[in-house]
Amino acid sequence: MPKFYSDITVPEGTKVDISSSEWVKDEDNMSSASASHLATQQSIKAYVDSKEITSLASFVYTISGTSNATPSSDGELHTNTGSWATVTSINIYENDAAAVDRSSFFDQLTDGANHPSTLKFPSNNGGVVTCTITGCADNTTYYTLTVSCTTTGGSSVATGVGLASFVVGVVGIPGDDGADGADGSNGADGADGADGADGADGADGADGADGADGSDATVVYASNQEVADGTEAAKVVSPDTLRDAAWSRTFDASPGTTPGNGHGDVVYFGQAATSLVAGGIYYYSSNATWTATNAGTPNSAAAKGLLGVALGTTMGAGILLRGRVCLLDVVDTETIGAPLFLSSTPTKTATSAPTTNGHTARIIGYLTAASNDIAWFNPDNTFVEID
Repeated sequence: MPKFYSDITVPEGTKVDISSSEWVKDEDNMSSASASHLATQQSIKAYVDSKEITSLASFVYTISGTSNATPSSDGELHTNTGSWATVTSINIYENDAAAVDRSSFFDQLTDGANHPSTLKFPSNNGGVVTCTITGCADNTTYYTLTVSCTTTGGSSVATGVGLASFVVGVVGIPGDDGADGADGSNGADGADGADGADGADGADGADGADGADGSDATVVYASNQEVADGTEAAKVVSPDTLRDAAWSRTFDASPGTTPGNGHGDVVYFGQAATSLVAGGIYYYSSNATWTATNAGTPNSAAAKGLLGVALGTTMGAGILLRGRVCLLDVVDTETIGAPLFLSSTPTKTATSAPTTNGHTARIIGYLTAASNDIAWFNPDNTFVEID
């Protein structure tokens, strides 16, 4: 606790050194902040000097215009209007009337911490105009001051008036640091990371259960039953029938009366050399095409090769190699059971063998009807060349 003395008598005019007394503090930074001690003159001066108080400044400028123009010479100043009540900005040249560069001073005003300062100068009728500065912008050769003005005299801005003093207010002693601000909100979630590497292959699964026993197979083959649209019906034979009877196929006496109607062994390989004629006879040539036969071509596969009957005009209908079929045309008289030979007319047959030298005699089947060119087609593997 400080000590108080009430019985000390000091003669008038006597100087007493109290700097070392317990109730006096000599601290340049005032760190104790005591409410019960005195401070020395030296410590008060040092503390004030450390706060960088800006001195007052007086400059001489002349109002040169009221239309917000850009000042271009020493000591020139422009307001943005002609009435102090509506003046909001002042353009002021960087040099005063004495050609002294005041940039360093105005640069202090561009720091928001130095606001507000004030400008004071005479009005046109002897009053005083006070403009509070709220902003300052550096435009290289001049500065724009943002202001709000009041006047104790006339409200009009008088141009051409020399200002005896241009005073900018003192910057106050900086206050203590403010409290720390609150923590900012959390940032957004980061982007998803890249996909991880593929895992190792899993172990093989257990064997599946055995499948159920299959049902007995059925065999479908051509029957002797003709259906309404000309196609042949299918006959289903059960496995028991196949086991109990000889495996055979049944062909009726009339597969149909339209050339190309037939049933038996049908193939679909190869291509047609030209457009096929249903019921015509063709041979399989060396270039894998079905070509029209001709018994009158010596030493040719046209009479000696693999023969077949076209069941339609395209390969999609198939080529019959053996079976019951309605032929395109049988030359000569038709007699049931008569053998059939290749004709010298392409794709046709005849009931008599050729007699011309160089022609080929080859039985290709037998007539099974006395009309409509219906025959059992089964080409013989042997042939005779007429000489």
